[in-house]
Amino acid sequence: GLGTVNVERIGARLRSRALGSALSVRRAAVIAAPALAGLLIVAGFFLDPAIDESGRELAEEYAAHPGREQVSALAFHFAFALIAIPAVALIVAVRGRGAWLANLAAFFGFLGLTTLPGFLLTDFYDIAIYGELGGDAWDTVDDRIQELPGAAVMFLTGFLGFTLTLPTALLAAWRAGLLPWWPAALLLAGTICAEAVPDGYGLLIWAGALAVLSYVLWKQRPEPSGVAEHRSIP
Repeated sequence: GLGTVNVERIGARLRSRALGSALSVRRAAVIAAPALAGLLIVAGFFLDPAIDESGRELAEEYAAHPGREQVSALAFHFAFALIAIPAVALIVAVRGRGAWLANLAAFFGFLGLTTLPGFLLTDFYDIAIYGELGGDAWDTVDDRIQELPGAAVMFLTGFLGFTLTLPTALLAAWRAGLLPWWPAALLLAGTICAEAVPDGYGLLIWAGALAVLSYVLWKQRPEPSGVAEHRSIP
């Protein structure tokens, strides 16, 4: 009867509102994640006691400042993990044109997004080995790791996959007509700078690029047509 119809309509509206709220939270997370990752990268940069060091000197500084370095490592860890949110959202959003690029981004993500955040665990090993056993023991362990081909494969594929996932996902989004082309170039350049610019200052460039990406994603709006579900970022 009429009462049953009204109950069904009310239930449908509630479900629609709940779905809308869930999608709004998801979209907010996609927009905020790059900027938050950038903030954590900046924090990790300034907290790292040996940002311009490498090798034994780096491990020595980490062992001398274990508390500060642990916070820095955690900041970088969660920053790298947050990159997965916009990357996965872009990959899922691409339909039709750009789908193969999205598939390639997913493959890169499999290699890097699932691996690189865990590399920060090596900082804790630096603290423990150098702090408890000394510099000579640290050198022995480091030399042995350098001799292991499996470690080289893991590091190379992890860094390569991580570097290319988000730029490739952004390129797929451009091909699908969701975003302009330049965010892909900006993020690729920022990620390369993070590794190439000396003394860690490239990390600040990368953080700035991530903040710009959050702005671009915020400005992006679903199309009003009936295909908005397939043409917008969730």
